[in-house]
Amino acid sequence: SYKADYPQASIIRLNYLYYMALYDEALQWAETILNQSLAVHHHAKAFLTMGMIDFKLEDYPSAIGTLKRVYSLFPEFPDIRRAAAYHIIKSMIQTSQLTEASMHLTNYAVDLNQQQRLELNQLLER
Repeated sequence: SYKADYPQASIIRLNYLYYMALYDEALQWAETILNQSLAVHHHAKAFLTMGMIDFKLEDYPSAIGTLKRVYSLFPEFPDIRRAAAYHIIKSMIQTSQLTEASMHLTNYAVDLNQQQRLELNQLLER
């Protein structure tokens, strides 16, 4: 089958649905990936996408919970941890959890790039 021969295609489709803002379809596809793929990276990407959709839909408490699990469960994927950490902190800022956001920024700084650290620091200083 196509999915067996090209497993990365499922992640490409998930990214497409997310970036096209087809969030319901992206959530359904993420669930499909979780149920059908054995690849840990695919699971990490599916959970990350679910958390980022919560962020985009301004469901910040749900985004924080999902993304904290992603950050904890998938340390072997620095790009996924970076995205999770960044969106955890932005979600905390959006919900006025500024002390917690500042603490997480300190804890996650090693995972963030310089531009992300600068942006988050500027948001916290407002």
